[in-house]
Amino acid sequence: WGAPAGLASVVLQMQAIITVALALVLFAERPTKAEIAGLSVAAIGLAVIFSGLAGGPGVWAMALVFTAATAWSFANIVNKSAPKSNPIGFVVWTSAIAAALMLPIILVVDGVPSITATMANMSLWGWGAVLYLAYPVSLFSGAIWSRLITCYPAATVTPFALLTPAVGLLSSAIVFGERLSGTILFGTAAICIGLAIITLTPRRQPAHNQPTSLEITS
Repeated sequence: WGAPAGLASVVLQMQAIITVALALVLFAERPTKAEIAGLSVAAIGLAVIFSGLAGGPGVWAMALVFTAATAWSFANIVNKSAPKSNPIGFVVWTSAIAAALMLPIILVVDGVPSITATMANMSLWGWGAVLYLAYPVSLFSGAIWSRLITCYPAATVTPFALLTPAVGLLSSAIVFGERLSGTILFGTAAICIGLAIITLTPRRQPAHNQPTSLEITS
């Protein structure tokens, strides 16, 4: 059932493509030619990174990761349909609901003894990592992402998530001295080129003043 972290982080970024497709259907957000071209180049880079990572996860593992990517895409759509929501409040409440849903699963899979032992033996670095993931990563970065999703077209914002596996792999090389193959470097360069195509072309006006098909009019 397990999937390597590197491969999972790559497949999870399929949410960018799924979100753009959902926004086209639900909000009639038509990507510009530059956005389509940039997203395509970045997606190719993502596929190249995928091919360059070692490990062969099973079908069920990849199916679960793809399901998570689809769920993230629908979360983006829900966020986009509520443009007046507070970004931090949105992240806090969605995280609380996710935690409540995950807790029973964790208790069944890992068991209470394993959880308590892990917490009792966790180092300061471990607790620091938890705090880092909770606040800078989940709360503040999530709030920024939420705000961007509500203000700009999906095809303009979501491709930047494709940088996640690339930045993670490059950070591992810098911090831990892990060696990167030419395939991964090529894929990272392709993602950067795709994002450059999207960002360096004339931008469309923010979408927050445009009515959407999910808004309720009085």
